[in-house]
Amino acid sequence: MKIYLDNSASTPIDPRALDQMLRDLKEHFGNPSSSHSFGQDSRRRLLQARQIIASYLRVKPNEVIFTSGGTESMNLAIRGLLEGKAKGHILTSSAEHACVYSTVKLMEADGHRATYLSPGLWGAVTPEAVQAAIQSDTRLIVLTAVNNETGVKTDISAIAAIAEKAGVPFLVDGVALLGKEPFTIQSGVSAMGFSGHKFHAPKGIGLVFIRSSLKLRPLLSGGDQEFGRRGGTENLSGIIGLAEAVRLLDSELPAASQQMFRLRDKLENTLLQELSGVAVNGQGPRIGNITNLAFSGVEGETLLAALDMEGVAVSHGSACSSGALEPSRILLNMGISMEAARSSIRFSLSRFTTEDEINRCASIVVRVVRRLREIVLRRTENKA
Repeated sequence: MKIYLDNSASTPIDPRALDQMLRDLKEHFGNPSSSHSFGQDSRRRLLQARQIIASYLRVKPNEVIFTSGGTESMNLAIRGLLEGKAKGHILTSSAEHACVYSTVKLMEADGHRATYLSPGLWGAVTPEAVQAAIQSDTRLIVLTAVNNETGVKTDISAIAAIAEKAGVPFLVDGVALLGKEPFTIQSGVSAMGFSGHKFHAPKGIGLVFIRSSLKLRPLLSGGDQEFGRRGGTENLSGIIGLAEAVRLLDSELPAASQQMFRLRDKLENTLLQELSGVAVNGQGPRIGNITNLAFSGVEGETLLAALDMEGVAVSHGSACSSGALEPSRILLNMGISMEAARSSIRFSLSRFTTEDEINRCASIVVRVVRRLREIVLRRTENKA
């Protein structure tokens, strides 16, 4: 049996969300913008889905904008706020997901200045560092709520209070947070992006909360869909699946959070006890479904492949354009050594992860790491 522990990359769709999607695909094919009964039926379902999500997030329905996922959500927030405006200062961190990091780099090429705060070994920037880095022309602060590689949480509440007092828009990448534990969007948060396939909704659908007072330039021009903030016919079946996945969180959390936390700790503690030379990456408080571990003396790429052959799916670093696995930029920017970054593996759970899977995974990892270390040792002895 295969064991899937790469849920930070993508989660299996919840069967209940899939059922809702299939019903929509079969029975509700009208365009929500059409004035006839078929279109109005689709429009009613679109409004209902938006209300479900707005109610869960405790925001206004017109502040929920549907997108294709986290990357588009954060691009809409960042570029929509900066493009066509006076050049200024962007405050972010060097440990952001590529959807933020690369977009800020794009804004730098367009003439803006950026400060990339270091998360350090803690794994997240501090409110004090953010406060000290704000400049007179800071146009926005953009940070992740939860680091997608280490699971370390940023103190969003404290930073939101700082941003609100300074009058600076605060954009939050919430992709790794939604579906993992309950949270509240603070008044100092101007926009927050999410991606459906990270919490058992389908791929290709996401949303961004944009506070109604925030003026953004649309990333996609076209019709008046999504209150004029995102043109194009809505992916209604995806939105229906997304709304159902969000609706289920009311009944699934916080129990699922506690279960993921318990199983993650069980896996982590077992590996730390059974194997020497294992270290946890990220010292700060973490979300309950992620552990990022460095296995000294083992190449992460080799370990990833060996575990895959044993039926365990995990992740290593980011793939570069050539397709080769490279050490994680995020781990390196935390100050973790190149050797440790190369030996690091991320295990990420979902609410569907079982205790039996964790027990079997721990046993397989211990066996595989010991075997790989023995191979390295024999090669070293032969060279000597």
